[in-house]
Amino acid sequence: IVHKKTATALCLTSVKNEDKLEFSKIIEAVK
Repeated sequence: IVHKKTATALCLTSVKNEDKLEFSKIIEAVK
């Protein structure tokens, strides 16, 4: 799980601004 969170953080860094909102929705759904 820790490794996945790290990967998620890396992904968020590279995600385009317009995609962050939708991406965050996915993250919330996973929690």
